[in-house]
Amino acid sequence: MKQPGSVIVDEAAKVRAIRKAAMPETLLIPIAAVSEDAIKRHIGRKCTQVPRTRLGNAFCVLSECGPEPSDLAVWKHERASVLNQPTQIWVDVAYSGYRKAYREVFPEEVIQNRVIHHVMNRRYAALHGFRYVRLISIARSTNSSSGFSENWGVTLTEEGTLRRRTGEASISFADLASLMPMLDMPVGGGVMENVRLAVDLLKPVPK
Repeated sequence: MKQPGSVIVDEAAKVRAIRKAAMPETLLIPIAAVSEDAIKRHIGRKCTQVPRTRLGNAFCVLSECGPEPSDLAVWKHERASVLNQPTQIWVDVAYSGYRKAYREVFPEEVIQNRVIHHVMNRRYAALHGFRYVRLISIARSTNSSSGFSENWGVTLTEEGTLRRRTGEASISFADLASLMPMLDMPVGGGVMENVRLAVDLLKPVPK
């Protein structure tokens, strides 16, 4: 699906995902970027303005990176194809017309009863220096369930408990808490019990 060597791996982001988020090296999914150039450099060179949107607000990206299916349990999930979806939509965190833009990129998808979800919380992304985030459609209940963990991350960052992004990373890869909504799995409440259960997604399927 992806052409090797077509984009450059963001090594700083990779190290952060593996060491700090405990994500498998074979499951690195880009969800945020500091700039359009970062998208083109690390995600997909064909990054085009979404029709009928203002310059810089929304991009249709043909992904040239992302994980290939492996023996991890996550690839057995019914929504696993969204993880390395070839065509993606990325938007400015301040852009309010993202639902309309999503329809432009995926006109055949039925989204009447679904929420267009920023895979990384927009406030969190802005606090950590990311201008663009990936969009997906998910169930309204899933979107609501992720609110606690997202707002918690924002609060901890604003308080200084959680360090803001530093170093050379210009994109961010998904952690487990952002991976779950992508699969339309509820994150859960304050103790995030569902996240602990979802850890099994990152383990190989027994042969």
